[in-house]
Amino acid sequence: MKRYAKQPNDKGVDAFYKTGSMQALIDAMNVFKLPRNIPVVAYDVNRCNVENAFYSPDDHSLNLCYPLAKSFYDSFRAHGYNDADAGKATMDALVFTTLHEMGHALINELGVGVTGKEEDAVDEFAAVVLISNKKPEWAINGPLALVFLFSKYEGQHPPFFDEHAMSKQRLGDILCMVYGSDPKKFAPDMNNWIKQLGPDGQQLVERAPKCAGFYQQKDKAWTNLLKPYYR
Repeated sequence: MKRYAKQPNDKGVDAFYKTGSMQALIDAMNVFKLPRNIPVVAYDVNRCNVENAFYSPDDHSLNLCYPLAKSFYDSFRAHGYNDADAGKATMDALVFTTLHEMGHALINELGVGVTGKEEDAVDEFAAVVLISNKKPEWAINGPLALVFLFSKYEGQHPPFFDEHAMSKQRLGDILCMVYGSDPKKFAPDMNNWIKQLGPDGQQLVERAPKCAGFYQQKDKAWTNLLKPYYR
């Protein structure tokens, strides 16, 4: 994967580049033997002037849309985050979202098979990467940002976001993975997570005893799936 030029017009995405976060993700993905260079591009006009991020199999590119960063930030602010916390959570969410799309790229470019829905699978890929790199809060803020973002549409699916709608059930899966990675450490966070999930919170309570096994299963599955493609 290779970073390409962008049109600098949004401080959220600019910060994502300037802090080195984007380059670090690209470097991480380059541990895999891909059949071609995958351009990773940020846009603010023309192709990508809506709240979106996507991998395009047609031209083998990964695209990050500037309006997504602003909408993440605005959504966190609308849910009571102060400026500094909303900025940090936005950066976390951009990392998760980019890893999610990199998961799509790996599946497509390497021709690896996944069972179940691909959207769920790449959520799990992003979460496994972040949890194993001791960034569980980044894994949480990604799907949380999408839940917050979609809440403003009052149940209507934005036509430009195809199958990417983030449900609280998918957020619950990520929370279960984080909890399962270290139940003792994350037990104090459970009550707050239950509140964030609302009516779906009870499902997380019921799943909690099985979350360790759930995380280990996903970690092992992705490790074995990608192992043949390491450089």
